[in-house]
Order: sequence, then structure tokens, then C-alpha cells
Amino acid sequence: MAIAYINSAKALNNTVATTGSLDTTGATLLVVVLAYYSGDPPTLTDNKGNTWTPLTEYTTGFDVANRIYYCANPTVGAGHTFTGTSVSFGLIFLAVSSFSGVSTTSPFDVQNGNQTTSIVSSISTGSVTPSEDNELVIIGVGSSATLGPYTANGGFTVVQYNVNSYPTNYGGGLGYLIQTTAAAANPTWTFGGNSAYTVASIATFKEPGGGGGIFTPLNAIRAGHQGW
Repeated sequence: MAIAYINSAKALNNTVATTGSLDTTGATLLVVVLAYYSGDPPTLTDNKGNTWTPLTEYTTGFDVANRIYYCANPTVGAGHTFTGTSVSFGLIFLAVSSFSGVSTTSPFDVQNGNQTTSIVSSISTGSVTPSEDNELVIIGVGSSATLGPYTANGGFTVVQYNVNSYPTNYGGGLGYLIQTTAAAANPTWTFGGNSAYTVASIATFKEPGGGGGIFTPLNAIRAGHQGW
């Protein structure tokens, strides 16, 4: 079965951000992009009790941070909601997307990201080359840009974005591309002509039958233990 996009939702709040409900029936992979204040990383949960694996955090170190999370072989169904909870003032942007046809065992393949301590009008995610054909490529961004739309080139579809709206949330976005032939991907996010502090991330996920991914220590950390 080929990988296919199912649906998506977003949530915005300075401390507790919860999406509206989705019907995630048929999903074999759930992906979340969080953008947040770098000093207050949210804990990610959902009402189906799934366990989330965080990939590497990319951050300006003093402003906005961005991270991709995933859940393989999740518990899914109607009425599915997703929540990011910060300790004090996280300025949370949360976007979730569900996909079918992704491997239910060790789907993660490769990741990269880009972080800057200067104000920029666009940012590339950093290059990745999937190890197999037909992989799902996910991109995320976190930004203090107040103008939209947030867009990405390279054939990516941006399914959720929101501009920075202080004191509620940082700006953020989630996009995806389903490749047919494995090829390097390094898309660029832009922000309606606005310049801002910005960070970006990219990760790829395999079809069934693929091998294990290239993990860093952060990949073994669960969302509830981000302070390690």
C-alpha cells in the first residue's frame, strides 16, 4: 500500500494547546510539529494514550524552537485530539498530520534541521536523502514572523501554518512530500516577505519493509522526559 495523507489539525495557546478532534482511522503514522519558546518545551500527549518519539530540537537558543515528533503504529480512531502542555509560557504552535501506508515498525529514516541566531526572511530545512524510494518527507518550521502565508518550495504541500501572534503562539508550519524515487530534499520556507527569528526541521519515513532508522540519543527520549 502506498503512503497517503489522511488529515491534519492545529492548535495554538500560550500554555495548553489542544486540537479539535480528528478521525485518524487507518493511520499507521502520526506526525506532530511543535513550535514553542525555547525555554519552555511542551509535553506532547493525545487522548488515545499513544507514546511519542521526539526528533532533534532546533532552536535559536533564546527565542523560538522547533521539533518533529512521531508515533508509529498508533492507536487511532474518531474523536482523536492532541495536546501540547508547557510549564509556564510556551507560546505553542502544534500541528498534527496522519498518514496511512507507512511502516509500523521502525519507520523513521533520516533527519536534519537548520537554526539561526539572526533575523531571516527565509530558511532551508537542511538536506536529507531518503535511503529508499517512496518515502514520506515531513518538514516543520518555527518562526516569530507575523506575516503569512508560510510557504515551502520543492513540491511540498503545507497542510497547516499559523503566523506568530504574541502572546498566544509562535508561528509554525507543517508540510509533507511523498516521493516516488529517493532524492535529496532541502526545501525553503518563506514568510510573506517578513523577516524573523526562525528554525526549521525535516525528517523522512519509510514504507513497510524498510530497515531501522538512523537514531540519535534524542530519538530514544520520550516526550514526557524532554529535560534529559
